Amino acid sequence: MQYEGPTHPEDLMNPDLLSESILASSVPLIVVRRCSSVARTTRICGLSWRNIALTLIDARPGLSSGFGLSRLSHMKRVYSRTIASLLPLICLLSADALQKCPFPTITRFEYSSDTPDSSPEAGCTSVQGLMPESISSEPDQPSPVPTSFDTQDASVGRAPQKDDSSEAQQQEKKTKEKEKRGSIVAAPIPIASPAIGSGVVLAGGYIFPLRKSDKVSQPSTIGGAFLITDNGSRGGGLGGDFYFKQNTYHVTTIYFRGNINYDFYGIGTSDGDAGRKLPLRQTGEIFLGDFLHRLGWHISAGPRFLTGNSTITLRSSNDNGVPPPSDTGLETRLTALGFHVNRDTRPNRFYPTSGTLFDFSGMFFSDALGSKYSFESYRFMFNYYHSLGKKQVLAYNLYTCATAGDPPFYGQCIYGTNSELRGYVAGQYIDRDMIATQVEYRRSLPWRFGVVVFGGLGEVAPSVEDFRGDNILPAIGGGLRFKVSTKYNLNFRADLAQGKDGHTFSMGIGEAF
Repeated sequence: MQYEGPTHPEDLMNPDLLSESILASSVPLIVVRRCSSVARTTRICGLSWRNIALTLIDARPGLSSGFGLSRLSHMKRVYSRTIASLLPLICLLSADALQKCPFPTITRFEYSSDTPDSSPEAGCTSVQGLMPESISSEPDQPSPVPTSFDTQDASVGRAPQKDDSSEAQQQEKKTKEKEKRGSIVAAPIPIASPAIGSGVVLAGGYIFPLRKSDKVSQPSTIGGAFLITDNGSRGGGLGGDFYFKQNTYHVTTIYFRGNINYDFYGIGTSDGDAGRKLPLRQTGEIFLGDFLHRLGWHISAGPRFLTGNSTITLRSSNDNGVPPPSDTGLETRLTALGFHVNRDTRPNRFYPTSGTLFDFSGMFFSDALGSKYSFESYRFMFNYYHSLGKKQVLAYNLYTCATAGDPPFYGQCIYGTNSELRGYVAGQYIDRDMIATQVEYRRSLPWRFGVVVFGGLGEVAPSVEDFRGDNILPAIGGGLRFKVSTKYNLNFRADLAQGKDGHTFSMGIGEAF
């Protein structure tokens, strides 16, 4: 049986009956979503009592049919104040029911007492749609709930809802703040070199982005190392490699100071093959500064500066047939200005899996700059990386060196340095020109480990025309890898290589090339 509402004006004075009438009504003058809480009930109580009361009366078809239009108008005049005074009580009585009610919540009313039409529909001049689709035609599609109210007497609004998106952003911000900005890499590196003896290098560094917001630039690095070997070599150095401004600028600085004890074999392939050596001690310091500016197409160019001083002395007076260098016992200063051109398309410079590296530099030493020797030095390097799968990489390296003028022996091309090539004692083969090429297969293994195998060949000569096939210096070897930084894919390496007349064992941080 359908409830028809109050049938007598005195029924409006009964709060229980009037609240039951409100609950039973379908109230077409509403914007709906669902009835949810007492907070929405108080929204009604926050509006004008008189306007809501008269609107509810106008909106109830049973009232107009029970009283007639004239009696309804009379009721408005006589009972409006009484109804308005009782409406707070009605809200309280119906609050619990509104939490469970099947009909939508009233969210917006506008009433005009000056409406010329006295019909119940004319009494409501503006509602968010007189018959929302959720009621009139498509009850399965909820209508949106307005978030603001136009009623002039509205003083209580909906309780603020939590903004899930803002909470997610705050949580993401907190997570990012907890993330480490960079990675610290520190390791004692044992060394066993026929050139400088056996010992350890205490190395440490920090890999980090200069700006967290810069997602383009390569990570920067700062670090230091201290060398101790059993032949008396001691030295320490600091360095930095900085990328910033969306990879627009690249700055490199290196400083080293100490004494290195090594063997001097002479100049040329024949002296190196002879195996005679002169023990030397070289004490001094050196500084290198390099600045690159990106021009476009991954090409960067800029100046570089090098300065240093050293003193070379004999560690032994034994006459083994190797003549000592001309500047033995004298302090020598070298100063140079030069240029540097670079093109780097590697996605990760610590462990490249694709891309290429082109690097060319020239240094000009001159007595006008305070250098004792005047000569030119050029270096060219090309690296290529190709992925053979998710865990396999094939890497290729080509390196050339050339000098002109009157360089000291340590300013010429030294075979075996900078992993060009592994398998040879650094300094055994020295000459004005040099070429070396090698290929390396890299394979990642579980638990941060990896393996590599490599092979290559090269040669030194006094000029390009003197390169001959009978002076080739081949090398082959393999090594183990352990990932010390999973964030930047930085490996600790240990390589064993066999050269023409002997073998070498080397360790270091980062790949050989």
